[in-house]
Amino acid sequence: MIRVGVIGAGIFVKETYLPLVAAHRDKVTLTAILSRSAGPIESCLEVLSEGSADVRRFVGAEGEEAFFAQATALCDAVIVVVPIPLLAQYVEKCLQVGLAVLSEKPVAANSSTARELIGSYREWRRERPSMGLWHVAENYRLESSIVYARTLVRDHARPPKTFALTCIRQQTPTAKYAVTEWRAQPTYHGSFVLDGGIHFVALMRHVLNGATISDVQCQYEETSVVEVGTCGSCRVDGTLGTVQIRYGAFPTPVCRFDVFFEDAILSITQVKGVGYEVAMTGHETRQFGFDGLEREFVAWIESVAAQTAIPALQPEEGLVDLVAVEDMCATNRR
Repeated sequence: MIRVGVIGAGIFVKETYLPLVAAHRDKVTLTAILSRSAGPIESCLEVLSEGSADVRRFVGAEGEEAFFAQATALCDAVIVVVPIPLLAQYVEKCLQVGLAVLSEKPVAANSSTARELIGSYREWRRERPSMGLWHVAENYRLESSIVYARTLVRDHARPPKTFALTCIRQQTPTAKYAVTEWRAQPTYHGSFVLDGGIHFVALMRHVLNGATISDVQCQYEETSVVEVGTCGSCRVDGTLGTVQIRYGAFPTPVCRFDVFFEDAILSITQVKGVGYEVAMTGHETRQFGFDGLEREFVAWIESVAAQTAIPALQPEEGLVDLVAVEDMCATNRR
């Protein structure tokens, strides 16, 4: 049984991680939760049908100090789900005491902070090979639909000639994520393109089996916190294609990724109420539900137990995604 602590008590903890803990209580148990205030902790723990009374609560600055003083006695691993500007400092604290970590994307608020932390982590791992492993959550790399599409691209006889990513996402000022304090007044560049759009960069790279993104030529536009987007082109391992990621008041969301070959087209399309549909010339069209979050969680718990790394969730992968988003948001139009 893996003992897990959670740092953060926001929407995603309540709606995603604690239901996953409850669903896999044969593999994992929640032992501790740390938050700035007590109210969100109790709201989150309502999700657990049993066992919440045994969870240690840590609140505020004093609670944080106590949590890290007792962390290794209470937990084998920690899930870090805090505002983007705070991610790196909490990941670092967890790693320094030797805990295994799953931190929410992005890997850090900016690439310079990410590089520094990754460098420190790799040095610590050389000095203490038995310390916990750090993984960065990116469920899109584990979604069955995206893994299947990746296989189709990899196994196709000819390489891609170009691609087109189009993601138009609904976001309003009153949406539940938009009204969170740190998103409503962001101290990081990129707003929702960084916060949510990074998923689609990961999708693009993973489907194309791409290690690098280069030659980014995009224009970033931010007319308000929730009306933001980037549009342009980039290369994924040398293949040139187009990218549009936009958040705002749109009537219908669209998420589609097309890969064009000399003799075929592969399309991944989000289908409301279903998940993703994958279609390719010469292959049966298939639909998949959204299963990446659960697949990611289970893979991480198993990796903690076995002390083995998950290649798709390495912090270096998160860094490539982050650098790409930074480049896509580097040229402003206001």
